[in-house]
Amino acid sequence: MDILLTGASGFVGRHLAAALAKEHRVITLNRRPTGAPGEIIHDLAQTLPRERLPHRIDAVIHTAGLVGQDANSSVLCQRVNVDATMELADYTVRAQAKRFVFFSTGGVYQPTEERLTEQSVVAPPDVYTQSKLAGEMAAQSFEGDLVVQILRLFFPFGPTQRGRLIPNLIEHVAQDEPISLANAFGQPLVTPLYIDDLVEYMRRVLFVSDSFVANLAGDDVVSIRTLAEMIAKILSRRALFKVREGTPTCNWWGDNKLISGLTEYAPRVSLELGLERTIAAM
Repeated sequence: MDILLTGASGFVGRHLAAALAKEHRVITLNRRPTGAPGEIIHDLAQTLPRERLPHRIDAVIHTAGLVGQDANSSVLCQRVNVDATMELADYTVRAQAKRFVFFSTGGVYQPTEERLTEQSVVAPPDVYTQSKLAGEMAAQSFEGDLVVQILRLFFPFGPTQRGRLIPNLIEHVAQDEPISLANAFGQPLVTPLYIDDLVEYMRRVLFVSDSFVANLAGDDVVSIRTLAEMIAKILSRRALFKVREGTPTCNWWGDNKLISGLTEYAPRVSLELGLERTIAAM
């Protein structure tokens, strides 16, 4: 299969590019060079350079985008996360591909203490998550011409990641800095997914024939307190906490039953092993 993969200079895209290239021809579209042969260097803040893209392709996997606080504070959020998604989906149709895979976020759901399934209320709370939901809708507008598969990620982690939940927790523990908790129970609850399992889910998604929207989350439901204590144990240190009583409790507990059923796969890397591998790499 010939695949155009965006965002291969980012954490998720880099791991996907390396794994999928073992079975497919992968052409990457990146903002920063990675050294991969045939890569296309382009910033999605600018209009898609169609003349530099393959004239024919089988699938597009779109992982690139502005994320988190960088997106919330950027005037380019709409351009990169929504307009570029629309351009890429249109290119996918014109390149006679059949499949468009869009990496979204579990943050599109309304904040709640309950488990989040694909039927949970969608009400993104900030600029970033609103842009990802708008990106989903842009991709879905092409469903008459494409199989559109949307993956809502819950805390992917692993070696080489920086500036996200788990690497930030590792740095706080290593530097004896207190970690903020919503309450004495150590919430919020989260469902981290190790990168090797994310890659295997994606490898199998390429053989799912129908459009869908699915959560991509780990099996382990764990509080931030427990997660930090697991990290501290691996580092032979003590985790420090700062409880902010009165803070509204919102869990980010993603249910992965749908994607596991579609792909006949369940995460195989335990949370403890994933943390050990991540810490060793840091």
